[in-house]
Amino acid sequence: MNCRFYQKEIDSFLEGRSGPAAREQIESHLRECRECREYYRIQLLAEELISEEKQLKVNPFLSARVMSRIKNPESLREKKVPGILKPALVVLSVAAAIFLGIVMGSIPGLSRGSRPVPAELSMMNDALLESVELLAAD
Repeated sequence: MNCRFYQKEIDSFLEGRSGPAAREQIESHLRECRECREYYRIQLLAEELISEEKQLKVNPFLSARVMSRIKNPESLREKKVPGILKPALVVLSVAAAIFLGIVMGSIPGLSRGSRPVPAELSMMNDALLESVELLAAD
């Protein structure tokens, strides 16, 4: 059998779902084939990593914090910003955004400057210019 078949069967081999005859064949192939042995090693490392990630890591201080908050309901109250300060901050941030938008919008106009239009351009009659239809090929 080829290596592709054995690499497909390694998962069932690792989980112990393969029969005794298939298990013996896979073990003998792993002894002979370096590529499949490397694939098997990578699969083992992946299984170890996954099993480590599945383990629940408990915070030892979680229950103490929960119990202290249950006993002291005052600690549940957060220190909030006074009622008038929050709307004032919102208004101030909107005003700052509008001011910034006006300043950013006026920057391109400042860099160009205002130059007068030359007299020749203001007296030009577009109707007397050559027609595009004359340039079109028949």
